[in-house]
Amino acid sequence: MSVASRILERLARLPPAFTRDVGVDRSATARMPDGAVLVATRLFPRDDPSAPTVLMRTPYGRGRFEILGRLFAERGYQAIVQSVRGTFGSAGTFHPFRNEAADGRATLEWIRAQPWCNGQIAMFGPSYLGFSQWAAAGAASRLVQALAIQVASSDRRASLYPGGAFFFDFALRWLFQLHHQERPVLSRLIAKIFSERTLTRAFDAVPVDNADTSALGAPSKVFQDWLSHPPDSEFWNDIDASRHLHEITAPVSLTAGLYDYNLAAQLADHRALKNAGHSPQLTLGPWKHLELAPTFVGLREALAWFDVHLKNDASKRREKSVRAFVIGIGEWREMDEWPPVSSPLALHLREDHGLCATAASASDPDPSLPT
Repeated sequence: MSVASRILERLARLPPAFTRDVGVDRSATARMPDGAVLVATRLFPRDDPSAPTVLMRTPYGRGRFEILGRLFAERGYQAIVQSVRGTFGSAGTFHPFRNEAADGRATLEWIRAQPWCNGQIAMFGPSYLGFSQWAAAGAASRLVQALAIQVASSDRRASLYPGGAFFFDFALRWLFQLHHQERPVLSRLIAKIFSERTLTRAFDAVPVDNADTSALGAPSKVFQDWLSHPPDSEFWNDIDASRHLHEITAPVSLTAGLYDYNLAAQLADHRALKNAGHSPQLTLGPWKHLELAPTFVGLREALAWFDVHLKNDASKRREKSVRAFVIGIGEWREMDEWPPVSSPLALHLREDHGLCATAASASDPDPSLPT
């Protein structure tokens, strides 16, 4: 595993590791208030078994995130990678987004009670792992000292109904992924090979509420609930962590993709934190949702962010709170605010088809043009 971590640390351009001697405990379990037991993997530097803790809560299986946990452990942090309720060995039923506030809080309380916890806890992760941070921090702000969220917004209704229209493509593709992810390897492989054919047929289903049956072989209660509840319905309140942003006291580092479907909602989170008097950090890059780049950049930013807020290392603090990639010129720039301070500029068309700041003088019509 250290070979993989060495490769990833180079791809992510991480600071040097403190140690390669990492302990791995895959038997960690946390009991929720209702009795459901959630399973987790704990990775820790053996020479500092009570280092600050970084929590990742995922519905996608622990294996793919354990390597990120090792990268944290090699740099002086413990990592807890937990399978959320109803996924990959954790008890209960998986209801997307709906248990993350209560289970996240219970998990943070469980970590705080462990003999290896020094009281310093952060959370990390992209996409669903990012939403689980918003939900847990809103429910238990006193238990977490820093958040590092990549390509994820606090309000799932805004992401599933961007602009007020149901995000049909995303919803069905994501549920298709979840439907197959814990099946045997051969079954998953066959589903992947034929996924576009299956989904294309489902996208053409009429009426639209038959699409889930076409894609998954049976109706999906999650899909039917999402489709049948408009964005102004109270149904969405339980998965709208944006209502609790003002309660979050942990400093937040946001990594967003300029081509990510969550972008508008994530920028709204940034504004809400600013309006609540907080000082979030924002990194905006030229990424789509499923790219590795925002995770790698977010990991690099998170390590510095956690060093500042969990280890009091002020030398890791960025000079400016916003770092954005300017697409037209292909370079990164730092600034104090987002959107950056600007003033309107009026441009006028010139006779040579260019633009200038001053209005052209009046001229006669072009005689070659039809009247």
